[in-house]
Amino acid sequence: MILFILATALVTAASIDNSVVSSKSASCAGFIGAAARLARFVADNLVDILTNRKDLDPETAEAVKQAVHKRIEAGDLEAPSESEPEKKKKSKKKGKDKDSQSDDPWAAANPDETSLETAKRLRQEGKLDESLVADALKAGEKDFVKAALAVLANMQPKTIENIISAKSAKGIVSLTWKAGLSMKIGEHLQLKIARIQPRDVLGASSGSDFPLSEDEMKWQLDFLGEL
Repeated sequence: MILFILATALVTAASIDNSVVSSKSASCAGFIGAAARLARFVADNLVDILTNRKDLDPETAEAVKQAVHKRIEAGDLEAPSESEPEKKKKSKKKGKDKDSQSDDPWAAANPDETSLETAKRLRQEGKLDESLVADALKAGEKDFVKAALAVLANMQPKTIENIISAKSAKGIVSLTWKAGLSMKIGEHLQLKIARIQPRDVLGASSGSDFPLSEDEMKWQLDFLGEL
């Protein structure tokens, strides 16, 4: 019995504690495989040595050997599966790496570049157009869309915020016109940026025409810009 305990203790000493390995399972997998092979080798040799003892009969020696092998094959030395917290941690890291390498046209050129600076840069590069604004709006890049409107309409960001905060369909239509955009995107701006209820959204008067006159749109911009 004592010899059995000694043999089992030898294998247990070679085991890797799951709580320690779980955070490094990928890097330890090779080591654990080698440890398992080493444990089998040592266990077999230990049993051979014990077999030569007069106080250990062959049946007991074989039982010890089989018990040791069962422990090894049962998974004592197998790499533990990755825990959920570790999976989430890796997933978040991958997400950050992906964001840092984003090739979206509205992505900042460097960490210090603001949305407004990005919009200005894109205009200088000839890339700030309705298609880009529509894509950014679809992607939920609201800060960039606001900055793009400020640059395209040649207005201060604060004025853009005032117009949007007013939740006025006429105000957003007027801003769309000022920015040189179409009523098609103007309807989406009303819904997604100003959060205007669908029933209150102003659509094109006929096809793609603005539903307000130029004089009325100018008045809307002057009025809302002073709020």
